[in-house]
Amino acid sequence: MTTRRDFIKTLAGSSAALASGGSLLQFTSCMSNKGVSREKDITAETAPLWKGFNLLNKFNPDRQSAFDEKDFELMAEWGFNFVRIPLSYWCWSQEEDWYRIDENILQEID
Repeated sequence: MTTRRDFIKTLAGSSAALASGGSLLQFTSCMSNKGVSREKDITAETAPLWKGFNLLNKFNPDRQSAFDEKDFELMAEWGFNFVRIPLSYWCWSQEEDWYRIDENILQEID
């Protein structure tokens, strides 16, 4: 599995190679695959196809609202198969005591 760090190194190296007039093919052919596991080949057919959608109802404290079932129905119709729900602590905590959680707000997620 390629780590984020390995990806960034590869990206930086290939950018440097291209900037100096080199070929990306030449650069990648000399890279080491040491430590790369080949247990499972991931192809377009075997990789999961996740199509997600962000629901920001609980992200902006000035405009938070309850989740609407129609939103989920529309997302399913459009082919999305998961929902990401980013949360801001400004929405579910109290300004006087950040450790006090407003269970009513979190109940809307359950």
